[in-house]
Amino acid sequence: MLISVLKKHIVLLISPIIYAFFCIHTTHKSPNAFLQTVDPEYIHLISSVNLSEGNLNIQSIESPGTPLYVLGAITAKVTCFVSSNDSLKEDFISNPEKYIDALRLVLLILTTLCLFILGHVVHKVSHSPFTAILFQLAPFLSADIMLTSTIFTPDHFLVILMLLYMAVLFNHIHRENNSGEMKSALYFSLFTALGCATKITFLPLVILPLFITPQAKQMLVFILSTGLLSPLFAFTAAIQYDRFFGWVKGLIFHSGNYGTGEEKIISSPSFINNLGKIVRTEIPFIIVCLLLLICIFMFVIKRQKNQHNRIMVGLLCTFILHIILVSKHFAIRYLTPSILLGILGIYLLILFFAHTKKMQKTWMISLIVMYPLLAFKNIYTINDRLLNHIASRNKAHECLEKNRKGLPLLIVPNYFGTGTKEYSLWFSSKWVGQNAQEYIDAMNKKYPNTYFFIPQQNTYFNWSNEISLFDLLKSNPILNLYISLDATKRKEEAFAKEILKKFDAYNRPNDSIIKIKYVFHQKYDMICQLSIDTARLNKLYHYNEAFCDMESVSSDALYYLSDNQSFLFKNNNLRTSEKSFSGKFSEKLTKENTYGTGCTIDNVKVGDYFEATIWKYSGDDDYQLVCAANNVQDFYRVSKTIMEEKDGWKKIKLSITINKNIPGNKLIFYSWYTGNGTCYCDDFKMVMGRNNSRSN
Repeated sequence: MLISVLKKHIVLLISPIIYAFFCIHTTHKSPNAFLQTVDPEYIHLISSVNLSEGNLNIQSIESPGTPLYVLGAITAKVTCFVSSNDSLKEDFISNPEKYIDALRLVLLILTTLCLFILGHVVHKVSHSPFTAILFQLAPFLSADIMLTSTIFTPDHFLVILMLLYMAVLFNHIHRENNSGEMKSALYFSLFTALGCATKITFLPLVILPLFITPQAKQMLVFILSTGLLSPLFAFTAAIQYDRFFGWVKGLIFHSGNYGTGEEKIISSPSFINNLGKIVRTEIPFIIVCLLLLICIFMFVIKRQKNQHNRIMVGLLCTFILHIILVSKHFAIRYLTPSILLGILGIYLLILFFAHTKKMQKTWMISLIVMYPLLAFKNIYTINDRLLNHIASRNKAHECLEKNRKGLPLLIVPNYFGTGTKEYSLWFSSKWVGQNAQEYIDAMNKKYPNTYFFIPQQNTYFNWSNEISLFDLLKSNPILNLYISLDATKRKEEAFAKEILKKFDAYNRPNDSIIKIKYVFHQKYDMICQLSIDTARLNKLYHYNEAFCDMESVSSDALYYLSDNQSFLFKNNNLRTSEKSFSGKFSEKLTKENTYGTGCTIDNVKVGDYFEATIWKYSGDDDYQLVCAANNVQDFYRVSKTIMEEKDGWKKIKLSITINKNIPGNKLIFYSWYTGNGTCYCDDFKMVMGRNNSRSN
């Protein structure tokens, strides 16, 4: 049956084939998702994998993206089943790009199929192949939509929904009698709920069916059905409704992107600037909006009332609301549903201005012939610019793979991509949710000795926690350094010098403790190999140590006795003999007594190095070793980094290099337990290193 349909409507395969060819061609030029699309593809991938593992409380619910994640979870399960003997989590961490490729392919197949279905439905209803081909031009209306259609995102899933939705819309508006008919209202609610569950920027389209189904009973069915189906389809957000509505509240009442910025609904300069970007970027869509406005003005004057005119009013209201929403929180891809609906607007405009079948046919043929040529010129101009950036980054990736040779790697990433998949995995792990540590531990095991420096936070991380630069350097005689030179808004060369200056600070004139060898350098990427004389690096510091084993307390019972009276470990009267790592005593922390012993360090200076370790025993991972200034806004670091395990005890380490002045020149190190069980702590060790070259 399918073959006979294809043969009968072979002309309807042209647009889907062109669409598929473009997507495959673009994807082939950009095979590695981690080069450019850490956000969103890896986030959506790990959310899908996490959901497939049965974890409903996933972190990424902002879109909310639930329908996409369900499709992704099914695809990931099938992909793992047919291609690997490992568990899905293990295989995903070993080869995430395999799953990205599978998910992209599934979306491409579905979009191409839906593009054909749209053409088939329009042709069946209108009996015009030209009308069908016109509607199949919908994805080509925007270069951004075409590029979005090559990656695994909620916006790509919305393209699939909208193609099917327009088939339903076209069929509905050409039915002779729709009054009192409930089926269409249910169809509209189904697609509206799926759209809202995929992306909350779909919300402006909620009003469109109210213009298409004028009967009060139909409206009521649509509203109730949409209200019931939306939380069902967005179940990952619904079960975390407090967090989701907090996110939505931030979007509404803050002027910046993602609920940031000032507490006001709209920032006028930002809104006007974003509106200008929409007008300049999506010219065909804006022209459709203006022509719809002219038509509405004309038939209001003439007092013409019919179904097509009512739909045109609904389309324009939808477009205006959507433009306002996107101008407040800007990204062109947020306009995807309305831009796709623009093809319905073009069709209605042709019907309005062309009064004969012959004239309508002529206009459609003109658009079919001329528009793709103009569209592809714009698409390929943007595409080539994007691919040139990715090609450059891919060369850095290939160089790094060739020269890394199992050595430790410090990655300085761009927020949206690097030449390494390790950063993409680490970044995506922040969007797992409650079981994030399971993924991080597995990633650490697969890619050991990998570290990250985040320029915006001026902070170094390993897979689990923050670390200090000095701790990283003193542990690795040879270290590979990868820098995304476009990681900030600063010029590439200026940023490179800024990063390398952090390492050169340990050198002296004619005396290089850290030698820097340049391995790769292009506009967007730099790779260096650092050779570190760790013995001489350590000699830069004068160390002072203290060890508190909880065995004895001072005569006034205010402090524990340690082997160095320069460090005073506070006694919170939590000492117990129930369990210990060494000796007879430890500290017992519970939900009633959450804070353990602490040590205050005075006269803290820039360049100081601190290393704190403690052994803890508990049935959960709710223990943290903390370092904070008197005002936590000035300085605050926590660590759950496990260095060793022995007989159920785990050694936690926190290392810090002070790179800014601390108000009050004082830091406090202490234990903090946030769980509901019991945590025992023992053998608290403090190491303080003063940089000899910086001390007064």
